[in-house]
Amino acid sequence: MDKPAINYLVEGEGETIVFIHGLSDNLNYWEVLANPLKNKYKILRFDLRGHGDSKLWGDEITVDSYTEDLNCLLDELNIDNVNLVGLSLGGAIALNFAIKYPSKVS
Repeated sequence: MDKPAINYLVEGEGETIVFIHGLSDNLNYWEVLANPLKNKYKILRFDLRGHGDSKLWGDEITVDSYTEDLNCLLDELNIDNVNLVGLSLGGAIALNFAIKYPSKVS
């Protein structure tokens, strides 16, 4: 079974900043910070699996599974290099992503 799509929003142009929300939040958490930055940067906000408008799938949800979801989303969007900003669970995902994919992180 194919996994469902991740709900995301891309705004602006320039270097990419990815905002990763915490547990029980969604991509709207970052709206106040993202709005002024989208005039200078490409902003990617997304709902983690099982949050917001992204469906829950899979037997086990781990930081690694969230990390792989982000990697797949970046590949789908043809984004090769990002700056990561995460809060709480999002911070753990950002750190794990930077460890697993250092060449993709500014």
